[in-house]
Amino acid sequence: MDVVLGIDIGGTSSKLGLVQADGAIIAKRSVDTRRCRDEEAFFACLFEEIELFLEQHQRNYHCAGIGIGAPSCDEQAGILEKAANFPFTEDVPILQIFQKHFGLPVYLTKDGNAATLGEARYGAGRYIENFVLLTLGTGIGGGLFLNGQLVKGNSGWAGEFGHIVVEPGGRSCGCGRQGCLETYASATGLRRTVLQRLTQGDERSILRRLGASELEAKDVYLAAKMGDALSLEVFDDVGRRLGLALANLAAIFDPEVFFLAGGLAAAEDILLSPVRKYFEAFVLPQLRGRISIETSALRLNEAAIAGAASLVWHHKNLITTHDECK
Repeated sequence: MDVVLGIDIGGTSSKLGLVQADGAIIAKRSVDTRRCRDEEAFFACLFEEIELFLEQHQRNYHCAGIGIGAPSCDEQAGILEKAANFPFTEDVPILQIFQKHFGLPVYLTKDGNAATLGEARYGAGRYIENFVLLTLGTGIGGGLFLNGQLVKGNSGWAGEFGHIVVEPGGRSCGCGRQGCLETYASATGLRRTVLQRLTQGDERSILRRLGASELEAKDVYLAAKMGDALSLEVFDDVGRRLGLALANLAAIFDPEVFFLAGGLAAAEDILLSPVRKYFEAFVLPQLRGRISIETSALRLNEAAIAGAASLVWHHKNLITTHDECK
């Protein structure tokens, strides 16, 4: 059976999946990329894991191509451009590197666009003409699906919601600017806020049991579920910033739904409740009560994998929903 390797390349980890034409992911693997110090080490590690992954399933499945969702990419040129949160100092010709190594058809799109295509072709977006998707992970990305079309913009950079400046002169961001949304409202930003409060204050929190190097966003979520006051306050702050950002996006794009995907979206009501509360407080009165905010209908981290794979299936003319996506 033919399948496609869908890859969601991330700053903390890269996710791999073997995907059928109907979007079903029959096998997954996660590759930790935090230990990779430079471009050579990054691709050596990733390719080794991909080869092992494909070998495990080669008896039952034939890989017909590779679809990649990657941050900060120019899909026409096939390069990663100074990607934040990655060990690259120069532009990286990722499409050429993959094609040369694997000898398969390879297609590339921005990670946020991959997740948006996944939602549009296989998720809750299949029957929605206008939605906006945000990916909440190491950083914040996203995509626009308006009037039944994926919107890429003039240079392909539409949907970089994580780099909306929400705090002029604020936290330094990997993009080189200060005060970007992702420095406060991503999994990394949430962790940063918690560590700042723990080191600068004496608030009681069960998170004090963990060392700074051990603390992860999921620990903050678990603490919030247990009623930890500091964790709940930090999620409320994330919700306020996201709610404000979505309210501003609503005034520009007027979507039917905002979808939240990625690791931080797994916090569900701990995150969604404050986001919805602040969104309704900040949104244009004429839009109040008209736009819903939901988590991705696809399983955790699967939207970008499925969407990236759909690039190959689309070129094989085997996509049955939203064929107009390009």
